[in-house]
Amino acid sequence: MTFLNNLLFVESEADNILIESSDLTLRIENRPGKDSTKYHNRYIFVNCESLGLRLDFKMTPTPQQEAMVAVIPLTEEKQHFFYTVKMPNIESEGKIKIADQEHL
Repeated sequence: MTFLNNLLFVESEADNILIESSDLTLRIENRPGKDSTKYHNRYIFVNCESLGLRLDFKMTPTPQQEAMVAVIPLTEEKQHFFYTVKMPNIESEGKIKIADQEHL
């Protein structure tokens, strides 16, 4: 548990993230998909009372999903590196609510 700029930051297992403050909650969860544990569903939840904002999404990659992987060395010895996976156009479903307007 770490405090970062007055936010309570909690990181749990399996790349799940929770960030909370007095009026903001950001939660990202990875859960196994129906077909295979290789393809995880990602759930993103944001709630900000002061802005009247609520976002609740589920993103589901498929086995046919294309991805771009980047591995960037951070040192000349290449012992430390940055690894990222980008998956464009992932199927998603959910809602965004801003004040009294809800969007699907």
